Amino acid sequence: LLSVSVCLTSELLARYFVDCAKCLSKGQTSAYHEKVRTGSMASKYVLGGYFGNPNGNDASAEAYFENIFNGFVSTMGGAKPVTMNGFVDFSQDPSTWAANASWTAWSWTQSPVVRTSVTPIIGIPMSDNNHWAGNVAGSTNDDFFKGISNGAYDGAYKGVLDAWVNAGFKTVELRLGYEMNGSFMPWYMGDDASTQADWVKAFQHLSTLMRAEA
Repeated sequence: LLSVSVCLTSELLARYFVDCAKCLSKGQTSAYHEKVRTGSMASKYVLGGYFGNPNGNDASAEAYFENIFNGFVSTMGGAKPVTMNGFVDFSQDPSTWAANASWTAWSWTQSPVVRTSVTPIIGIPMSDNNHWAGNVAGSTNDDFFKGISNGAYDGAYKGVLDAWVNAGFKTVELRLGYEMNGSFMPWYMGDDASTQADWVKAFQHLSTLMRAEA
């Protein structure tokens, strides 16, 4: 069985990074993060971040990723991230999302600093660039929301989750339609009540679908 949780944001994680910034500015890195790693603050925060993506096909790209990842660990006083952000490539058609997720999950398992010991927090798109840009004739991001609710993309979304399961991950967190209030995102929830209602309905459908698939 896969443990899956659906979230919009992680307040504690955000607060942790704010505190990190304050700490660094005061030159308190080592002492402060030792408290986070081993002391009373260890249970208060979940340590994680985004460091780019491991690359199982390109040794140079993998080395670049590991350098960033290990630099973060060093800055945190030796504490390794519990979670790491990953994404589905929404520049691609939804029919390719499962394959994209499969490659990403596989690359994680090939990375010596990640493997399956870090919990993935996967950004799940709720539209693609083509619908956002109007490149699909007569379609918009709102049409994509309606398609989600109607089950048109169920296979694509279940394929993304299955890809991580098949790679050996036992816990996955999903950020469905992350940053949906930004007009710079293909799944922007819109300024009108009708589009926003369609977005909410689509989110609810995906939440139910992904939990059931897990």
